[in-house]
Amino acid sequence: MSFTELAATAALAATLSIPTVGFFTIPPAHADTLTTAESNFVVQYGETVVCPTIAKYPSIGGVIGVVKGVMDQGFTPKEAVDITNASVAMYCPERWALLQQTGAYFRDQAKGQRV
Repeated sequence: MSFTELAATAALAATLSIPTVGFFTIPPAHADTLTTAESNFVVQYGETVVCPTIAKYPSIGGVIGVVKGVMDQGFTPKEAVDITNASVAMYCPERWALLQQTGAYFRDQAKGQRV
């Protein structure tokens, strides 16, 4: 299964069931802090997969699905969030508010909890 299919499947699954995971903080993207592998992934898939998938599923679940799809490619949760942030910042900044909303959702879920 291709990354595109994985991301789309994960996005759809995530819209049906939004897990409460503690790794979701959606910090501001800082391209200079990405590793070479992360930067290469952003360049290769940010414009062609990440942004189109978020545009197709413009919801918190859609963002979660994209992050899960990136994780399925061997990245850690933090790396996947960083890749998603950098992709949106570079290729579809009009979706930045959705990333902020997603981060706020998970921060609200984690209030008072140790995650």
